[in-house]
Amino acid sequence: MLNRIKQSIRFKYYNLRMSRLVWLHVFNRRGRILFKRNLNKNLHEIQKKILKDLRKNGIVFVKITDLISEQEWESLRLYVMNKVNEPGVQKRIKQNRSAAYKGDEKYYNIDLIESKVLDLKNPIYTWALNEKILQIANEYMGMYVKFRGVRLWASLPVPPGAPETASQRWHRDLDDRQLMKTFVYFDDVDETAGPLHYIRESHGAGTWNSVFPTPFPLGSYPPPGAIEKVIPKEYITKAVGKAGTLIFCDTSGFHKGGYCTKKNRYMLFCLYASAATIDPLGYIYPSTLDTSNLSPRARFALENEGMPS
Repeated sequence: MLNRIKQSIRFKYYNLRMSRLVWLHVFNRRGRILFKRNLNKNLHEIQKKILKDLRKNGIVFVKITDLISEQEWESLRLYVMNKVNEPGVQKRIKQNRSAAYKGDEKYYNIDLIESKVLDLKNPIYTWALNEKILQIANEYMGMYVKFRGVRLWASLPVPPGAPETASQRWHRDLDDRQLMKTFVYFDDVDETAGPLHYIRESHGAGTWNSVFPTPFPLGSYPPPGAIEKVIPKEYITKAVGKAGTLIFCDTSGFHKGGYCTKKNRYMLFCLYASAATIDPLGYIYPSTLDTSNLSPRARFALENEGMPS
């Protein structure tokens, strides 16, 4: 009885917290004010195109070198592939590739970032706080956004016939009403390497936004086959692509991925959400953090719970 009361109170709290009025005018008031004061007036044409497609479909993919230089991409790629080729990582990949099916665990993913301490000199965090990316995130959200963390996944082939599990299933993220993730492929991803799948227009005010909506704070995982009965297959996008493919995605819309059948997939994702997000912070602040050289956008993005004053 007591547990039911606690659960009822919890759901009522999150229902209020994530209601549009409270989400927009209470939790995100400061982020919206700062955004209006510092509107992104100098967007490049590629950024405008990304925003147009992202708003319409909830997903868009481009070449990463459309936004950063070949040298910056090579620096990021070398860092990631050196991490992939570390003997300890290769040992874990070999062990996990031969592992048996483990139910609902993300047994098929290895996170290659061992330390969660924020390091602004690390190429991964340099990428995550890139001004062009933050501009797109801010414009898309209509506010200054928060950077919540990164994951560098080595996704491995599942045992033959294994059912889709966890994020391999269609789902909506529980992090926020609206959010943006970037995904970068570091090797060629075809249909055997677990490409990201997305249902266009299932985000925001899209055509399919009311199908199996998110009951905060649980997310939405419809039963297997339920999505296909409601949404026409032409709305499903498979994000196959070469190494260097960059995907922008609002994962409040339906998505899934990582069901590799033959090839490994090496992928980095970064999460940007509003100040109202219920997603746990994905990194730890160092004892000293110097943000003096960062832009106002980047400094706001890093102002999360637990940040040293």
